[in-house]
Amino acid sequence: MLGHPLPTDSTGLASRRAHPPIDWIDSIGEWNIADGEVARQIEIRLLPGTCPYLVFPFRAAPASSRRFGDKALEQAYDVPVVTHIRSGYVAIRPHDALGAIGVRLKPCAGIALLGDAGDACGDTKLDIALALPRTDTERLAARLAEAPDALSRYRLVVDFLARLPLRRPIDPLAAEACDRLGKEPSLRVSTLATALSVSERTLARRFLAGTGMGIKRFARLARMETLFTSRRDGERWIDVAQEGGYFDQSHMIDDFTRTVGAPPASVMTPPRDLDRPITLIRC
Repeated sequence: MLGHPLPTDSTGLASRRAHPPIDWIDSIGEWNIADGEVARQIEIRLLPGTCPYLVFPFRAAPASSRRFGDKALEQAYDVPVVTHIRSGYVAIRPHDALGAIGVRLKPCAGIALLGDAGDACGDTKLDIALALPRTDTERLAARLAEAPDALSRYRLVVDFLARLPLRRPIDPLAAEACDRLGKEPSLRVSTLATALSVSERTLARRFLAGTGMGIKRFARLARMETLFTSRRDGERWIDVAQEGGYFDQSHMIDDFTRTVGAPPASVMTPPRDLDRPITLIRC
């Protein structure tokens, strides 16, 4: 069973994600706002996270910029790309109807699937055609643009990904470490190594080779994901800080600001020129 694509909220954005039967994919979501007037009142902010993303546009590319503090780098998602936001955030402001498929890979899948491109996409975006056959990606883009509905697009993407061979095997040790840190980001490296029956040095080496990140950086991003999820669910900042294992709310804000480039209130508050709330998506 392929599963079903996502129901949408009042803006047309997917409100949850589908989980396809490919073991190196975490989830697939569709960002779809067919009404240009509605789309122009939306800002989507892609936040840092532990996983790389594949993005397949099927409508005109929206304006977007990668931001960290006062710095902003304009970007475009007009071709299928791979990206992994590890610091700062990406703000997307549609200038017309919005349409894209987002595929959240599991942490070790980027390098396994795309080789060096899976590592090089950290805090930038790369044309998927640099790592995958261009004719195949161009054919997929054309078929997505012609597909009549979300289910058809979902099936096209799943069929495309299911045929791709992994360039490297996924290291089970690195994958297990990612899974444990995702559930408990405050785990000490020594405790994690002992639980996995390896030395800290071996764990660090294989983790870096499998994910392109050091263990401590991954753990910080896993903690950020916990914060984003808790806050999105409506919890108070003080409760979010306690759940994240921080000494107090001030330490949480400092950690957030170092990673995202701005304090939580700034990142999670919509610009004054928007009539609708921003949509926050972890990466």
